[in-house]
Order: sequence, then C-alpha cells, then structure tokens
Amino acid sequence: MITRRTLLLSAAGTLCAPALVRAEATKVTVAMLPGLSYAPLLIAKANRPVEAKVGQVEMDWKTIASSAAIREAMLAGDVQVGAGSVAPFLVGRDRGFKVKAVSVLNRTNLWLVTNDPAIQSVKDFKPGQKIAVPAPDTNQAFVLRKLALQAFGDAKALDTSMLAMPHPDALQAVVTNQIAGYMSSPPFQSQAVARGARRIADSKEAFGPLPFAIAFATEKFGTARPDIIAALQGAIAAAIALIAKDPLEAGRIVAQEMGGRQTAEEAMALLKDPDTDFTDSTAGIEGLADFMKQTGFLRTAVTGIDEVTFK
Repeated sequence: MITRRTLLLSAAGTLCAPALVRAEATKVTVAMLPGLSYAPLLIAKANRPVEAKVGQVEMDWKTIASSAAIREAMLAGDVQVGAGSVAPFLVGRDRGFKVKAVSVLNRTNLWLVTNDPAIQSVKDFKPGQKIAVPAPDTNQAFVLRKLALQAFGDAKALDTSMLAMPHPDALQAVVTNQIAGYMSSPPFQSQAVARGARRIADSKEAFGPLPFAIAFATEKFGTARPDIIAALQGAIAAAIALIAKDPLEAGRIVAQEMGGRQTAEEAMALLKDPDTDFTDSTAGIEGLADFMKQTGFLRTAVTGIDEVTFK
C-alpha cells in the first residue's frame, strides 16, 4: 500500500537527485610525453590551481610514451587533454583529429649534431648516410626538411636519410659514429656535444624561434568545459612565470614530479637551458604550418592562429 509518507519520501529523493549529480566531480585526464619540455604541466599538477579555480574537478595526470598513444587515448575518450610537439598536433588536425591548442609550453632551439669530421654543414650529407629524428612527423623532422630546402633547394632531399630513433638510442648512435647525424632536442643535444659531437645547424636557422611543446584538448571537451580550458591556460601561465621568477623552486617541483631522479639544482639547470624558452607565445606556429602545407605534409592551410587554438 502506497502511503502519503511514501509519496513524500519518493518526491524528496527525486528532488535531491540533480543536486547529487551536480556535486559529482568531473574527471579530466591530462596525458603528456616524458621530458622537461612539459615542466609547466608538472608544476600545474603539483600546485593544483585548476582544482582551486574550477572546483568539483578531479585532475588525473599521466605520462605516455608516444604521441600516437596519446592521440588514440583521446579518440577513445579516455584522455581529454594531451601534450606533445607542435608538428604532430598540426598533422593530426589536418587528418581529422578534432583538437585545438590549449597553450604553448615552450620554444626550443633544436640542434643538428654530427660526429663525422667530414660533415661541416647540411650540404655535406651524402646519400645513404642516416640522420636520426624521433619520428617523421615531429618538429625535428620538419626542421631537417627546412634545412634541406635551404641547402639543396628540395625539402625532401634528406627524407631517405631520416631514421626514426628514440632520443637515448640516437645519442649513443651519433657519438659512436653509427649514424651520420642526429636532429635532437634538450638535454640530449648538449649531452651529444659534451661527448664529442658538433652542432652544425639548428632550428633558429630554419624557422627562427619555434614553439616545441604544446598542450591541446578535444574540441568537444573545450566546447563543453571552457571553464576548465581557461583554468588550464591560467595554470600554465602561472607555472611559466614561476620558472622565470624562482627557477630553483620550479626545479624542486619538477624534480619531485619526475620521481627524484634529479636534484632541484640539476632540474633548475635544465630549466635555465638557453636553448629552451618557457613561454605560452604562439609565434612561429603559423610559419611552421605554412612550410608543412607548401611541402605537401598538410592538405589544408592554417589561415590564422585562432583556427587552431582555444581563445
């Protein structure tokens, strides 16, 4: 028998249900590649400004080994925010991966190094000699293509010389003369030079200042939660400001977040590398995209920076 008390309790439960749903925290998973380029995200993870700004949000931070794995996780809906280098981000968008940039994380001057005394410039590479890059769609690969265009008049002149290798393997291979060159990034490029290799060209010669690491989110998530996108942008800006103002404290946080494999002082020294500028400036992205379109690696031109970024 349904009594008046039963009906009242049922109605009360129904009225309370939406409030309970609203109180449930939104889970946001951020996936980044390993490395010091992602220091602003590591600092944001430690200081938790997104949670403080938004409220009712649970931030889950992951380190994933490859850009492809991050992209697959985002397509599956398991990751909402990813971080990697700019060129794969542009290639992914061009192939239908619906993402936009949340923020640039840094600009990095990438070195082309060799241990072969016969190679003094890009023009000295011969057919059959191998040059290591992390992957064919990375910033390093497109810097090498721009250097090839400058040296040979053909952006693809060194494509058959490219050899995809992880950074630690490429470092060992170039200093032991197993390969002719290595298009690198910090800290591996300075380690290569410390072990006898020489810098013969760099990305500033190719493009000028070039954004390297970038955080991006699916357009679907950005449309649904612009408040979280804005909070992430603020968190990244605050982390970049901390790196500039108090690099030792930033180094302490980064060293701790990376598992204590480095001291705060060692991490600080890497953060202060003159070839890495932690900034959220997007200057340079359009120039890279134009080159990628001109050389056939993008099918559609980027008509303006607002097209690829969340405002």
